[in-house]
Amino acid sequence: MRHVIFGGDGFVGRHLAPKLVADGEEVVVVDIAKSDLAHYRNVRFIKCDVT
Repeated sequence: MRHVIFGGDGFVGRHLAPKLVADGEEVVVVDIAKSDLAHYRNVRFIKCDVT
């Protein structure tokens, strides 16, 4: 299943994305900034301001 996490660099996204990747799920992270977190190597990242 594909999951889209808005604000993936925030507190919830930082914990949810790696868990979903570890479970074999496809993850797309949408956020205004991209940090150097390890889970970004395994997810598609879209830089976007949703405000």
